[in-house]
Amino acid sequence: MKPSEIVESALETLDGGSVILRAGHTQNLRWANSALTTNGDTFTSTMTVIAIDPSNPDRVGITAGQVFDPEAAISLVHEAQRAARSAQPTDAVPLWNGQADPGFEQEPAVVDPGQTSTMMHTVGALLDQPQGQFGYAELDTTTTYLGTTSGTRTRHVQDAVRLEASARTEAASTWWGSNTLRADLAAVTRQQTQQLALQEKRAELTPGRHRVILTPAAVAERTFPAPNVLVLRRIAPRPPRPRFGIEDGEYAQRQPEQ
Repeated sequence: MKPSEIVESALETLDGGSVILRAGHTQNLRWANSALTTNGDTFTSTMTVIAIDPSNPDRVGITAGQVFDPEAAISLVHEAQRAARSAQPTDAVPLWNGQADPGFEQEPAVVDPGQTSTMMHTVGALLDQPQGQFGYAELDTTTTYLGTTSGTRTRHVQDAVRLEASARTEAASTWWGSNTLRADLAAVTRQQTQQLALQEKRAELTPGRHRVILTPAAVAERTFPAPNVLVLRRIAPRPPRPRFGIEDGEYAQRQPEQ
């Protein structure tokens, strides 16, 4: 049965609300130690039902799950309706009086075979690199169907690419990622070679204080500490008046005066 027909069967049972069905097609390749290990070709179908309680439009219930037939879709509708009847009232606005878009009844899109060929070529080129290669590549095409009890019927197709590669030696490793298959593999190889060479360098340090250069991410983490990070406080004894500040390398927070 077409996804659009499953959406319609759910809307026939729904007193008021929306139905969102996502039909996905995914192809992936995984490799380790410069050898392909697994490949996958999967289809998924998930539905989200947003039900409005007809006795009180300010109460809404939401359920989601996998569906491949009208029975599963109707079961989700009943769960959402029960959730709506027991929900707390919230702010709400009426559903938009929409219309049916052309193409709503079309079958879901699948991954373009040309993209599959490009992914295989890209992965093959990565496996030919001199360093040991580990990684994952994925192509995903998701078709979303939206239907409402107020008349909206629309369909949208979204493509996505995921490409991750890691080069490793006995003493070092690198990571590289992209959301496109149009990658400059020569530049990737140069980056991997440079990063592996840098990690091969070792320097002996004596215990003590040393100046370091922090990455931007490390600076951000120290600038905005997590709420559960313990901050040390140092308070000078009375008298004289208590002092709050940074002393002897210990961090302190300024306290409000009593």
